[in-house]
Amino acid sequence: MPFLYDINPWNFAGEGIGLCVGLAACGAAWGIWSCGSAMAGTAVISGRIAMRDIMNLILCEVIAIYGLIMSLVLNGRITYQSGPFDRNAYHAGYAIYFGGIVQGMCSFSAGIAIGIVGSCISVVCHRDADMFFKLLIVQIFSELIGIMGLLVCLLMSMRAKFSNS
Repeated sequence: MPFLYDINPWNFAGEGIGLCVGLAACGAAWGIWSCGSAMAGTAVISGRIAMRDIMNLILCEVIAIYGLIMSLVLNGRITYQSGPFDRNAYHAGYAIYFGGIVQGMCSFSAGIAIGIVGSCISVVCHRDADMFFKLLIVQIFSELIGIMGLLVCLLMSMRAKFSNS
């Protein structure tokens, strides 16, 4: 694996930050698309949009905000230096890279899960409003996937320091 030492560690850190925010935004967009299409379908049938449908869209948008917050946190851990890179710089670059991937993939998965459950909530609660709180539990667990990714990303990048000091 000596070829990994030829790559600038800031490239890995930058890619991790980009993947963190990009995958989170894609997952939120997918969830909004799924919830929005179901919400539009039920609004055509019933003639109204319920607050529970809007809540699904808000939960999807929160997933994108998780990715944005973590990308700002990861970007704050980067300190630039020139010259030969020591093992701390490589450790920090890889920690930020994989932390960004974990947060991005968890947010992507949570966005898809919230979209699927949110579209089910829109359709099922259109017929039976008593099912809302039962399905809300499933949606909260879908949101916890994104929160878990946020915590794992923080733990992975906590000791990422590019310099010896």
